[in-house]
Amino acid sequence: MLHKVEELKWVVLWILVTVFVFAIFIPTVNRALNL
Repeated sequence: MLHKVEELKWVVLWILVTVFVFAIFIPTVNRALNL
């Protein structure tokens, strides 16, 4: 059970990191395309 909890924490961490990167990256791309 503990192993599954560890895996779940890593999955959640990767999701948060991915969302964070997209939140920064997409507006930057939009700005670049508008220029």
